[in-house]
Amino acid sequence: DYDLVVIGGGSGGMAAAKEAANHGARVALFDYVKPSPQGTTWGLGGTCVNVGCIPKKLMHYAGLIGASFYDGRHLGWQLPEVHGRGHSGIVHEWGHLVETVQNKVRQLSFSYKAALRSNKVKYVNALARFGSAGVIEYENPSSGETQ
Repeated sequence: DYDLVVIGGGSGGMAAAKEAANHGARVALFDYVKPSPQGTTWGLGGTCVNVGCIPKKLMHYAGLIGASFYDGRHLGWQLPEVHGRGHSGIVHEWGHLVETVQNKVRQLSFSYKAALRSNKVKYVNALARFGSAGVIEYENPSSGETQ
């Protein structure tokens, strides 16, 4: 039995669950991402954290840094020249950026799970829906668990 059941582990669901728990409510949070046709899934944190705002901002920031290296020379920065290439010897490693972004997303998802645990919110990795009055039905298609 819970005082509040939250369906969805994005920013709104996380905030509601933690705030209610901080006020003494018994809270459960359900979150599940159906795998894409390619089998892609993600962790707690919703679309923004996993495939939207956060990855996009990190990649955008990386692009801005790259552009600033080229602009910097005109603003007094002394950057190494690579003979014959006509630009600084700065190289971008796409794979490293992707790994860094993925690690940040994993770190955020882990910290969200830890925050739920420390606030005594029950986290359930399952696809939930409203059943009859006062009843939440859920299933985890990956494990076959239903309730």
